Amino acid sequence: MKTSASLIALCCMAALPAFAADDAQSLPLKRVVLSTSGLGHFEHEGQVNGNASIDLPVRLDQVDDILKSLVVLDNVGRVGNVNLPGREPLQQTFRDLPFTQDDLNSPVDLLNALQGADVRIKGNTDIEGKLVRVVAEQVKSGDDTFTERHRVSIMTDSGLKQAVLENIENIQFTSPKLRGQISEALKAILDNRARDMRTLAINLRGDGKRDVGIAYVVEAPLWKSAYRVVLPKSGSESLMQGWAVVENMTGSNWDDVEMTLISGNPVTYRQPLYTSYYVSRPELPVSVFGRIMPRTDTGTIGTAQDMNADAEMAMMDVSSSGGGYGGGMPSAFKAMRSLSMEDSLMMPEAAPAPSVNFSHFAAANKAAESEEAATQVLFNFPGTISLKAGYSMMLPFVSRKMPAERLWLYQPDVNAEHPLAALKLKNDGDSGLPSGILTLYELGGKSGGTNFVGDAEMPVLSKGEERMISFALDSKTNISRESKQDTTTGSISISNGVAKISVTSRAETLYTVKAPAEEERQIVIEHPRREGWSLTSPDPKSAEVIEGFYRLKLKADAGKSATLKVVLERPEVRAIELLNLSSDEIAAYLVSFGSLKPEARKTFEEMAGLRRNVDVIDTDIRALTNERDGIMRDQERLRQNLVSVPKDSDLARRYLSTMNDQETRIEDIRKAVNAKNKDRDAAVRKLKDAIMGFNI
Repeated sequence: MKTSASLIALCCMAALPAFAADDAQSLPLKRVVLSTSGLGHFEHEGQVNGNASIDLPVRLDQVDDILKSLVVLDNVGRVGNVNLPGREPLQQTFRDLPFTQDDLNSPVDLLNALQGADVRIKGNTDIEGKLVRVVAEQVKSGDDTFTERHRVSIMTDSGLKQAVLENIENIQFTSPKLRGQISEALKAILDNRARDMRTLAINLRGDGKRDVGIAYVVEAPLWKSAYRVVLPKSGSESLMQGWAVVENMTGSNWDDVEMTLISGNPVTYRQPLYTSYYVSRPELPVSVFGRIMPRTDTGTIGTAQDMNADAEMAMMDVSSSGGGYGGGMPSAFKAMRSLSMEDSLMMPEAAPAPSVNFSHFAAANKAAESEEAATQVLFNFPGTISLKAGYSMMLPFVSRKMPAERLWLYQPDVNAEHPLAALKLKNDGDSGLPSGILTLYELGGKSGGTNFVGDAEMPVLSKGEERMISFALDSKTNISRESKQDTTTGSISISNGVAKISVTSRAETLYTVKAPAEEERQIVIEHPRREGWSLTSPDPKSAEVIEGFYRLKLKADAGKSATLKVVLERPEVRAIELLNLSSDEIAAYLVSFGSLKPEARKTFEEMAGLRRNVDVIDTDIRALTNERDGIMRDQERLRQNLVSVPKDSDLARRYLSTMNDQETRIEDIRKAVNAKNKDRDAAVRKLKDAIMGFNI
């Protein structure tokens, strides 16, 4: 049996056109810009001649970013269009074909899928007609074994004819359209072998040779920064070296490309531009005449007058809210200016290659040219680099001397007894430095070698700023702290019946530092800040403020102890209406302000006595009122009992006598309450006059 591939080729042979050689070309990658935002900017440049097509193969997961960001630069010519296969190109290819992709797996499946097609067979017998069916059959050989073969049935003008497929030399579909469909389907299958790749065809129109370029931004691994700092035995200048770890995960090699690294945090989005979206439309029913569908009555909701009033109110709401579109459309768009390729890409040129060897520490030369932009920092590497797909590389982006001050940082929440060895770095360079991990070495020994002293987290270090970096625990220095309970002091002033009380809360903490026997210590103490409190000691001018803490300096000589008292105060002023104070509250203030002057204390005591007089009268009035209310409740009980007993009975007369006595008592209580109210009014006036006369 002949192979399936050869038979399908025979089916399509006459349909294959004489294709011209593929004139599409690719532009070499010239520049890579990697960002800490997780994006990569890629630029391709090259020459084209006349009308040209540029192929740009990209990964499937990058197509959305390409459609969002692709820029095509052709100063002399113009951009025709950009084509690419759909997300499911094979499905779309076979959607309108008379056969499926599975039908191309064997000649039998293809022939049976195309029943009725005009075919021409050449072999032992030449047959031409319409294809009916291909049927498998088992043929017994001489050694009692069976072999499968396929019988092809063709309807010709002279009747149904058959041929064995395995004996046929050539089968050809006579329809040029069908042959073209089969050829295009086979080509689509070949083009779609790389399922995770898509090729964009960028068509350019123009005359003659000219330089063109394309640029785009796609997702890429962010580059990581790792720093090294070498500390001298003495002095305030360290060697700082920063290395960038970059990865090529694009799927293609980077050959002799310019490299730029960007540190920044731009706004980035993703949008599925490569996914087909369809807008949902409302369905309009087909009109059918002759059917009457009365509405169902749901009841009234008001009168026409009510509806008019509601409408007027709604119009007023719209008018008051300034309805409509604000600002309007701009009258015209600004014209786009013609840019050169270099200007359009808007990227700095690569710096000239320095003489420094990047594989060794070098303090005198810069590893990369840095450039400070408005929202980011750019590091342009000299020369070009090459990096295979799937590989990583380390590039030095900074190598220079940097001012560094050794300090010891005390953070009680990290360690309550010992400070941390720290370094204050100052960025006196031309640009900021991104965050990353930092490894510290110290020059030591007679040989001048380096010793590892610790790792640290390198924060973002902007140009001209300082950062404190701690890298080890200093167990040779002991620190203790003692905090006193918050104390409160205050003063009071009284005028026009209002007391203004000024209260100051005070918190004290004493730090004691014991330096090592042969080393002095310059300690930076981080003291917690408190909301609403102010630092009064030491001098606030000498304290640095960071988020949540004060930074206070304390120097301890070798083998000696030093102390620092930190005082925080919170002032507060309260205004109190004296007339509203009860005698108990006045007594409480007398206790709170134990250090009141005799005149002020006498005033408060007098006010307390007057307030107690009012309270005594209030107590008497409440007692009389409670007695009256009790009598009235008892009278209600007696009235109910009178209804149930004979009118002329002894019990009835007893109830009436009791009620008569109660009425007399109620009248006496009323008179007593009136008298007490007069006394209270007089006592309140006396208290008020006294309070308004107080002036302390």
